[in-house]
Amino acid sequence: MSHLKQREETNCLNCNAEVNGRFCSVCGQENIVPNETAWHLITHFFNDITHFDSKFFTTLKILFTQPGFLAEEYRIGRRISYLNPVRLYVFSSFFFFLVIFTLESGKSNEEDGLDVTRKFNGKTIEQIDKMDSAEFKAFTIALTKGKELTRQQFKIYTDTVSSTGMFSVNKYKSKAEYDSLYKAGKVNDSWIERMATRKMIELDQKSRKTHESPFKDIGEKFVHRFPQMLFISLPLFAFFLLLLYKRHPRFTFVSHGIFTIYLYVFCFMMILLLTLVEYLTDLTKWGWLGVLQFFLWVGIFVYEYKAMRKFYGQGKGKTLLKMFLLNSWLLFISIVLFSVFSIIIFFKL
Repeated sequence: MSHLKQREETNCLNCNAEVNGRFCSVCGQENIVPNETAWHLITHFFNDITHFDSKFFTTLKILFTQPGFLAEEYRIGRRISYLNPVRLYVFSSFFFFLVIFTLESGKSNEEDGLDVTRKFNGKTIEQIDKMDSAEFKAFTIALTKGKELTRQQFKIYTDTVSSTGMFSVNKYKSKAEYDSLYKAGKVNDSWIERMATRKMIELDQKSRKTHESPFKDIGEKFVHRFPQMLFISLPLFAFFLLLLYKRHPRFTFVSHGIFTIYLYVFCFMMILLLTLVEYLTDLTKWGWLGVLQFFLWVGIFVYEYKAMRKFYGQGKGKTLLKMFLLNSWLLFISIVLFSVFSIIIFFKL
């Protein structure tokens, strides 16, 4: 609530409805004088921040300590004390992928620094051919970390790495050659096989020019598609819950959706923690951290079981069976989405 003076007029400045009291019953706007001072603006900003922080950390604490409780609170209508689940999902997923993308970017930079065998220290084959003997000697020593190569040895070296192409479609020199063979009936590929082969020929020709694998950044591209996969999987997950509990009409599709959101947020936080533990393991080489990772993975399934027991109120046997079916469904839709997005990424390379 603002500390500004309440207006004497009783019409809402936002929707022009009649206001009885300090807040409009139609749109919820506070009926205060519109002229704010700089101090009021600053204090209002910090009040909003601390109010969000308070709700966020309270909600997160309950999410971790009381599985299924928040979804039940939302279903029965007790909502004002907690951060809205959609806002919680947006904020937590943003933070989750920000950290993941940052770590992935750092890993890619390290790999780029070590990947001299494909980049040839940033030089093309044509540039290397024009080097004199002294330059070539210095280049091969730098490239192979101390081993000097003759030009013939270097040719063999580059042939085995990338200069002969990255793929197994080298029997076709170009898409035109492949198309002519197909029209002549010498190739009996299906439509999907033709699309894939033509794309592979294109990537193969690209790799010959750049001496880099077109798949070098495919992992990063896939990670950036992952939020879309999760967003699509969320309603599919909720829909399967609707089928599992169709005999319980008090659980609507929205109820299942809210339960799914809270479960996803918990998984975000746990996977983020697992990622950080893995990063710490690589950094410190502490073997016992692997045991911690195992228990964190187990904790996700234990949490899911307890959340389903709390929210849906069924016995242990039914809950375990439905949990197994639910996770099997999640595995299935994950494979389907992974395949679809992999195809999309491949044809966009």
